[in-house]
Amino acid sequence: TNALDYTLPDTIVIGAGLFQASVDLIAVNDAPLDENDEQVIIAANCNDGNCSGSSATTTTILDTTAAPTVTLAVGNTSISETGTTTKTAVTASINTVSQKTVTVNLAKIGTATEGADYTLVGTITISAGATSTSVTLTAVNDFPLDEVDEQVTITASCTDTCIGTSAQTVAIVDTTVAPTVTLDVSLGSISETVGTTTTVTATLTAT
Repeated sequence: TNALDYTLPDTIVIGAGLFQASVDLIAVNDAPLDENDEQVIIAANCNDGNCSGSSATTTTILDTTAAPTVTLAVGNTSISETGTTTKTAVTASINTVSQKTVTVNLAKIGTATEGADYTLVGTITISAGATSTSVTLTAVNDFPLDEVDEQVTITASCTDTCIGTSAQTVAIVDTTVAPTVTLDVSLGSISETVGTTTTVTATLTAT
C-alpha cells in the first residue's frame, strides 16, 4: 500500500531533449508490524500525448521485522475432576500485532495422561491482526478410579510465525472418595488340626 509500505511519486517527468528520467521507490519500515513480503506492480502510460504505449514492472518489499514472541497463560493453575473448577482457559499471546496467522503448537508432558485425565487441543491459532486466543483445558472425571493428584505442563512454541517458548503447569486434583475396605474369611472357624486354614480377603469398594 502506497504510504504504508512504500512511497513513490505519481509521475516521472522526462525533460525535453532527454530520453530517460528516474524517481525513487522507498520502502517504509513499519516495525513492529510483522507481515508477509509484498509486491508492488508499477504501471506507466502517458496521458499528455507526448508518448505512446504502456509498460509495467514489479518489485518486492521484503519484511524484515522479527516474528512476535509467544507467551502462554492459564486461568487456573489447579483444576479438579468435579466441582466448580473443572476447566481452565489456556491463552497464547504475542507481543506485537502480526498480519500473518500465527499457529502456536502445544506440547504436553506430566503425570496426567491426555484423554484419560484431561482434554486439550494441540494448537492455538491467533488470527492475523489479533494478539491472543484462548482454548480450554478440561479435567476428565474418571470416577470411580481413585488416584493421586496429577499435573500437566503445557509448552507453547511456533514453527515459523512466532519465536520463543513459554510453559505453564496445571494440577489436576482427584476428587474420588477413597474406597472402603471390607474384610472376610472363607471359614468362620478352624480347628487346631494341622493343615486346616481359612482365607482372609480384603476387598475395596472401588479401584
